[in-house]
Amino acid sequence: MARVVICFLVAAGLAAGCKSKIRAYEGQACSTTSDDDPERVCSPTQDLVCASSYSVPVTNPEQARRYDGGVNKVYVCRLVCDPGGEPCAVEDTICCPVAIHGKDYGKAHACVQPERCQTLARDAGPRIPPAPDAARTDSQPDTRPDAGPDAAPDATTREDGP
Repeated sequence: MARVVICFLVAAGLAAGCKSKIRAYEGQACSTTSDDDPERVCSPTQDLVCASSYSVPVTNPEQARRYDGGVNKVYVCRLVCDPGGEPCAVEDTICCPVAIHGKDYGKAHACVQPERCQTLARDAGPRIPPAPDAARTDSQPDTRPDAGPDAAPDATTREDGP
């Protein structure tokens, strides 16, 4: 029994000293210091970078002293991009100049929402507009193919009238 307790205490002691790393994906927070536990690392499989394109004011006066000018940069995992190149693959985002922490893939821009790009420059590049609302209106033309005279009646119409 004593051996089990000793093994458990040794394992618990080793685990207490180990910090964990988790992968973060597009739009999720990322760590800018290895002191974070768990440390959030942007997924390298998607070429994400830990980028800051905006800051927020720190409202707690004691905490504000730790930040330059009382503002804290917000770091989030983002896809890298080239201004003037291909549009960002994420819907309704622009290629924005950002501060990158860690691996930068030789880039200095990332895809972010326009309202989150405080460093917005004229070289923001093209963007993919948001998808139109899926609801059809009567003003939209019917683009269904005509099935011809032998086709079954459309399920939305009745042969005997309304």
